[in-house]
Amino acid sequence: MNIAQSHLKSVLVAEDDLVTQRILAVALKTFGYEATLCTTGQQCLDILVSGVRPDLMLLDLHLPDMSGFDVLARLQKKSTGDTFPIMVLTARNDPDTVRAALKAGAHDYVVKPFDVHELGKRIKDFVFNGTEETMRGIVENLRVPDHSLFRAPGLNIWADLNVEAYLASHEGKPLAILIPHGIRPRDLVRARSFTFLTSLHVFKKSANGWRKVWPTSACLDKAILEDEAKRTVP
Repeated sequence: MNIAQSHLKSVLVAEDDLVTQRILAVALKTFGYEATLCTTGQQCLDILVSGVRPDLMLLDLHLPDMSGFDVLARLQKKSTGDTFPIMVLTARNDPDTVRAALKAGAHDYVVKPFDVHELGKRIKDFVFNGTEETMRGIVENLRVPDHSLFRAPGLNIWADLNVEAYLASHEGKPLAILIPHGIRPRDLVRARSFTFLTSLHVFKKSANGWRKVWPTSACLDKAILEDEAKRTVP
């Protein structure tokens, strides 16, 4: 089964059961993802503090040093806006646990034991493979803003921030694209890379609302460096 082979994306796995961890590592490699493994909540946080930004995190709710809920709480507290999807792993399938995980900041959950192929499909739904070229093609086809999007969780906080919301799709999944008010999509497509990236906010739908997926901090940092290099050329 070939899932997401065209892009080598990174997945951070926080799982203390070594058998489950091994299954996940082998499955992720098969599906075309690069796995970073850890067995405790503190190791997970340390990896993120070091500057690693995965495309997805698989987080066990029952780690030896702290719960997955504790990890989620610390991530929420230190959030800088450059978020990544978090899929929690749990042996409990009761509604209260699921609701608590989503409320704490998780975007989806997987009940153990899990079907590896089904997990691969769900990971593909969460990892965003859009590039600047892809996004320019999508933005070029935007026509009419959809103000009803501002009523949805994750987008409602943008309602008064002088942006227009457009509904689009990528790989069959809905996207919400926010562009500053007064800028026409077709004009933005013709803008230089730095302007295009800093003017666009792309959101993908998840179980607990819309989450921002693009551009990432790494993408913006690259655009800033390239823009500064161009400005210094005599």
